[in-house]
Amino acid sequence: MSRDVNAKSDRVRLHFAQTGKDMILQSGIESVSARKLAHLAGYALGTIYNHFSSLDELLWYSRSLMIEEMGYYLMTENPGKITGVDDLKKLLRSYMGYFLDNPHIYRFFYFHSLDKKEKRERNFTEAPGFSDQRNIAFSFLSHDGLYSQSEINQIGQILINSIQGLLTMVITDNDGLKAESAYRQLDKMIDFLISDKRKRR
Repeated sequence: MSRDVNAKSDRVRLHFAQTGKDMILQSGIESVSARKLAHLAGYALGTIYNHFSSLDELLWYSRSLMIEEMGYYLMTENPGKITGVDDLKKLLRSYMGYFLDNPHIYRFFYFHSLDKKEKRERNFTEAPGFSDQRNIAFSFLSHDGLYSQSEINQIGQILINSIQGLLTMVITDNDGLKAESAYRQLDKMIDFLISDKRKRR
């Protein structure tokens, strides 16, 4: 009986988290309240708090589902092994494109603060996220001996931080930066950090 109860609770928790994810995808985090989420999920408001200690705990779960989906998306868009600069550009363009296609997710990830105390390990899936793929993506740089592991880590961090800056400018539209210009700037940064050094070898 205990297993059945736990399995049912897991299904209800997942249903709530998926409902929260769908609300954010469609209307943004600003649209989410515990009362509205419970209503859309088909449950009474109190049921949420029978399964989660707070709305933030539920939203951490929703966030993990988004990371899972993004990981699968990137693997689908980039099924082959990253063996060179062109492959890396394609992967990072896919990463940028995912958020440009889903600006509400980007705002939720980077503009909305969740209580870190409400982050529960049981709410996180085993699916690969972008950080896993990033570590693999840059590994080709170590093969020719041009870069140390420390340099590779720095290059990866610089590019990810730059992508987030470009995304913020495009999504907020405060500086008039358009998506195609952002993609071109990304390619130029990759060439500056990686390609030029490889050419000078």
